[in-house]
Amino acid sequence: MNPPSPETKSWQFYRPRWDIHFNVEVIGDDVTIRTTRRAIPIWQRRAFIHELTSEGFIDERFEFEFNPPLIGDPGIVWVVDSCWLTVPEIVTRSVTQSLWRLWIAGASGLFLLLILVLANS
Repeated sequence: MNPPSPETKSWQFYRPRWDIHFNVEVIGDDVTIRTTRRAIPIWQRRAFIHELTSEGFIDERFEFEFNPPLIGDPGIVWVVDSCWLTVPEIVTRSVTQSLWRLWIAGASGLFLLLILVLANS
């Protein structure tokens, strides 16, 4: 009989002040934080972990465990990976509609300009 798989929880965060996307995955006692930037200062990492523990997303013991864990030890693992980022379909549709409107407005403006130039000559 296989042991039950640990429950997986996942949350996505964006910090506009730092311009960093975070994906926090909690699997059992392990926490994996995926980021979109490689160089995150230690104070930003600590601030983010403090925020996660104070809001109850991860266990409070992780707030004081900042060093990388030993092999097989539960802890927080930081991974630089942006493959989990996706653009929502509604954003893609909105951008496409906006670009079409811009193209139509530009073409209409050029057509009116051509008519005015031809009318004055």
